[in-house]
Amino acid sequence: FLANSQVGFFFFFNWPLWLLLPTPYAVTATILLHLAIGGLGAYAAGRRLLNLGQTGALLTAVSFTLGGYVTAQVEHVNQLQAMAWLPWFFVVAGGLGIGDWRLVARRGWWLAGLFALQLLAGHTQTVFITVVGLGVWLLPILWHKFYGFVRVRPRLSASYLQRSSRTART
Repeated sequence: FLANSQVGFFFFFNWPLWLLLPTPYAVTATILLHLAIGGLGAYAAGRRLLNLGQTGALLTAVSFTLGGYVTAQVEHVNQLQAMAWLPWFFVVAGGLGIGDWRLVARRGWWLAGLFALQLLAGHTQTVFITVVGLGVWLLPILWHKFYGFVRVRPRLSASYLQRSSRTART
């Protein structure tokens, strides 16, 4: 039982619900709790990262919370519990390259805590999805921070135009 990570035995949010509520109500409560956590994270990401107004951020939260991927995981509670933390990664990592080393270190600790929550929720595939998504999102931001702006698009466009003009002539 303890060896199976998908049980979520060590996941903090399971214990109060398991101890206080009968099983069907505990499952319902954890589903609602984690939908709320994910929705609040998506709202915060919309406000902080995308600079959306309240209506736009609310639409972002509703789209994430009631979107196909998240609602498909409602029957798989551990997957939902892990996926609920995904928007919070982007909120925390949003200013990763901004500020002094203390602020960056604090954000690093928050990210470590979020990864711990995802792992303890019991769905390692969601952790992998988060790492890949966060990496794809952070790579250009950190590249720009440390190496400056590299003009890739004009070079790619020029190369594409050269190739298309050659094919048009033949």
